[in-house]
Amino acid sequence: MNHLSTSLLFKFLWRSYQQRFLDSFETHIEDNHLHVVAPPGSGKTILGLEMVRRINKKALILSPTLTIRNQWKDRMLECFLIDDNAIPISFTIKKPATITFSTYQSFHSFYKNELESSEEKMLAFFVKAGIENIVLDEAHHLKNEWWKPLFSLKQLPDCTIISLTATPPYDSEPSEIAKYFRLCGPIDMEIDLPELVKEGNLCPHQDYIYFSEPEQQQIRYIIQYREQLIRFVSALKANEDFKNFILEHPFYANTEASLEAIYERPDYYSAILIFLNSIKFKIPSYKIQILGARPKDIVFPSLSYEWIESLLQPILVEERENYLESEALLNSIEKSLRKIGAFDKKRVNLVGENNLYRSLSQSPSKLKSIVEITKIESSNLGNSLRMVILSDYIRKEFLDFKYGDSLSEINKLGVVPIFQHLRSAIKNDKGLKLQKSKLAILTGSLILIHNSHVDKLSTRISLEAFTQSILWDTEYIIIKP
Repeated sequence: MNHLSTSLLFKFLWRSYQQRFLDSFETHIEDNHLHVVAPPGSGKTILGLEMVRRINKKALILSPTLTIRNQWKDRMLECFLIDDNAIPISFTIKKPATITFSTYQSFHSFYKNELESSEEKMLAFFVKAGIENIVLDEAHHLKNEWWKPLFSLKQLPDCTIISLTATPPYDSEPSEIAKYFRLCGPIDMEIDLPELVKEGNLCPHQDYIYFSEPEQQQIRYIIQYREQLIRFVSALKANEDFKNFILEHPFYANTEASLEAIYERPDYYSAILIFLNSIKFKIPSYKIQILGARPKDIVFPSLSYEWIESLLQPILVEERENYLESEALLNSIEKSLRKIGAFDKKRVNLVGENNLYRSLSQSPSKLKSIVEITKIESSNLGNSLRMVILSDYIRKEFLDFKYGDSLSEINKLGVVPIFQHLRSAIKNDKGLKLQKSKLAILTGSLILIHNSHVDKLSTRISLEAFTQSILWDTEYIIIKP
């Protein structure tokens, strides 16, 4: 018998929104699903551990990264356990304990390699281990190949699923959203940001958008991409073979016999009609009426890129095997889209292909914007400024940048490029009211501070941690993480 309900005991006071959820715990658990949506900093992990305690079953807790996996154990030790050895825990999915902490990657690898992708073997293994509680942390991170074994886990006898996330995948395809809720169950509680502010767990804040203009090379790429799209659409509309293909499509050629399928995909059927209207083809009124509109009231929308996506996605991917006699035509259209970059990984995307968005999101022009934002904030707040700049990448290759080098050589966005731009601006831009001693880098593998802080920090950190001065600048030194 498990003793989680007695061995785990929360040491502190619950926040009001956490207590509100726990007060309704018995109601929420009736369907064997507990699904909480809450922003970072709201105490989701703590709430998850309390649910594990109350359910009182052997638990497998799955996280998207090793860092988050370790946070679960740390929170349990800090907030619930007086005796660290009171509950058997494991980080090895092959050897489950009362509470097993693992990652989705490790779980899938175990399923694929050790259990040979066998649902039967997996269920037998976890039944023998006594696992009856599955915790899914940030389940919106799941990769396609991870879904199948997780759905299989739900078949464990008397299994309870706990799902915690900050961002349900509302911006995904409808099929992905449906799959997510089929795994995690309906949302039992959604904690909003204002509640965290009211509780004093999150400072009042405002969100601003600062527009960064792309650099000339990126602007040329965008213009070229859009010109190619215009030419593609014009060619598609002028393609007699494609027009005839659409006219022979079951939705159009046999509309009445296809009503059930049409009502399942009204966007697809609408895209067919909108395409035909765009090439000045006269559409019989009854084909419009089945959408519930009177022909005289209809004003056809223009053939936008979104409508072309709705038209081509089923034809080129989902239903393609139904049109083998037209493969030469469809292959030609696919090749044209691939040349543009508007067809990748079985997805038609004319609105904005991935390389374009990736290029914009990592644009070096943002470095100049960050300097401008820092100038504004340092001017307004002076010595009270406490500013954190977050970035996806470190970019250590730019550590050897020297005074006098051209900033244009820094062609990527990241922690070190941001540091270099600000360091240069402190020296050369009188509009930036920031002391160089206030500039630092803090990441998991790189910590950089001004040497004026060494004496103060040396009382808390061994001098051996101050590993070196950066070659190009003796004012800043690296601290070993």
